[in-house]
Order: sequence, then C-alpha cells, then structure tokens
Amino acid sequence: MKRVILIPVLAVLAVFQGFAAGQEEKNGESRFTALLYDKYKEAPYVSAVYISESLLSLASELGGVVNFSEVNINGVDVSSLTTIGKLKKLYVISSDVRHTAQDINNSVEAYIDKSGRKYEELVRVKNMSDVVSVYYWSPDAVHVGEFLMISKGVYVNQEDDVYSISVVQFEAEGLKLSDLVNVALDIANENS
Repeated sequence: MKRVILIPVLAVLAVFQGFAAGQEEKNGESRFTALLYDKYKEAPYVSAVYISESLLSLASELGGVVNFSEVNINGVDVSSLTTIGKLKKLYVISSDVRHTAQDINNSVEAYIDKSGRKYEELVRVKNMSDVVSVYYWSPDAVHVGEFLMISKGVYVNQEDDVYSISVVQFEAEGLKLSDLVNVALDIANENS
C-alpha cells in the first residue's frame, strides 16, 4: 500500500519541481538575473556588465588567436573564464561606494544562503583587505549550473564591513566540476 501511494506522490513532486525550475528560468531569465542583476543594473553607483553567449563563444574560439590574458572587469581578472568554451551568459555587478557595496554584499549573501540551492565554496583568498570567494552550484553533482566569484574590499579585521564589491556570475552548459576546479585554482593563484 505504501508503494502505491509513494509513486503518485513522487510523480507530483517531479512535476512540481519541473514547474518550479521553469518559473526560475521564465523568459530566459536566470535566478541571478531576476534576483540580483536586475535589482542593481540601473542603481546609482553600480557598474553592470552582461556578456552574451555569442560573445563568450567567439572569445573561446579566438582563444588561440587573440590574447585574453589580463582581461578584467572592474579589477576582477576573468581571463580564465573566457577559455572555458561552455559558458552561456556572464554577468558582473560592482560598486566602489561603501553603502552600495554593503547592500550588494548583503543581497549576495542572502542569495547564496537562502536560495534553496546548495552552493559550495571552492576557494577563498584573503590578501590584506581584499577577499575573493568562488562558489558553484551543481544540479547533478557532476556539472556546474552556476558559478559565482565575489571579490570584495573589506576593512582589515572586519570582513563584514565591505567598502567595494564585484560579483561575477556565469551560467554554463556541459561544464564539469573538474573544469571549474582548474579555473578556481587559476583565480586563487592570480589573487594571492
């Protein structure tokens, strides 16, 4: 009897989960876009960058022809990201104004902690007043669904007091965790 009841319940949960996933991506908009990028892209004292899948694909194809070393967005080196070739979208939001940076930091922390997704921290590098953290989310423990790199300036010995921040987010297709480990190690080496 339990088995007969369990099967329909699992079927309903699967349908609901598919519906919820569809809601997260409605109109092609990712969770990050809906919850963070759109909130800050027009805000005062915020720089916002969006790079399309087409441009990322071109950057990957030209990796051997064009030198992408030292590609950085608002002080964050993203050259290792351009060589992956499996990126769908890349977003950056940043601010060097203390109250705005602190607000973005609070929103990003809430996004990571309260999203219902389990984000894993790959790397955290602290160098004087700079802290760089790399997080990822995997839908299946093999592939990377989302990657976040957060670079913030903090007052020495007060990591929760942020005076500048840059958040780089990308979505990928077919990117494996093993690919991301190499990128995370490159980022750690560049920022140490």
